[in-house]
Amino acid sequence: YCGRDCQRSHWNTHRPRCQEIQRQATAASYFQGEMPQSFIFCSHCGNHFMMCGCTGLEHGQGMYYVLPEVSRSMPREDRLERFTVLVKNHPRLGQFDAKRMLMGIGGYPEIISRLDRADPIVKRFMEAYKTSTQFTEGHPMNLMDAEGLAQCRSDCDLAIRQFFAANWGHIKLFEWYMLNNAIQTQSNPEDFTGADLVALQTVINIV
Repeated sequence: YCGRDCQRSHWNTHRPRCQEIQRQATAASYFQGEMPQSFIFCSHCGNHFMMCGCTGLEHGQGMYYVLPEVSRSMPREDRLERFTVLVKNHPRLGQFDAKRMLMGIGGYPEIISRLDRADPIVKRFMEAYKTSTQFTEGHPMNLMDAEGLAQCRSDCDLAIRQFFAANWGHIKLFEWYMLNNAIQTQSNPEDFTGADLVALQTVINIV
């Protein structure tokens, strides 16, 4: 919760589910203690929590289901495993078989190999996207002032860093949107052959 008052006001809603939430946390024994707190990111106050009433908005408005950021020292294979475990045990996301999707791509070593190959390509797309008319004029960002656009460009950089660290759960919906737009608007599949094209397609599939 973002504060004690918010936590207390939500207690009557949270109390019936408290034991079930603790059971789910124990089930995710690989990363015990992370499930399922910090699954909601509030775009209004910029915090992660289970549920928050601080904005006065109805449930779900301006909130994205994400995973908390992890230490940079965690190996990427462990980050991928963490992602699949937490998604599987999440009460709303559990119907998505994340591990099956990743194994279908070729398993963790193959995914990481493709990400390493795609990293400089997508970074180049993102840099071009941040200065393109699609970024400044092509969607609602054109209503933002200079400070807002600077923040959006910073979010682009964050999306790149987190994506290629395989820390996917931390990337918010808006950042996924910008990552996808950069790839779709700045890339030309005819410019790539072989392994580069496979790596790029893998990135698109994951997004």
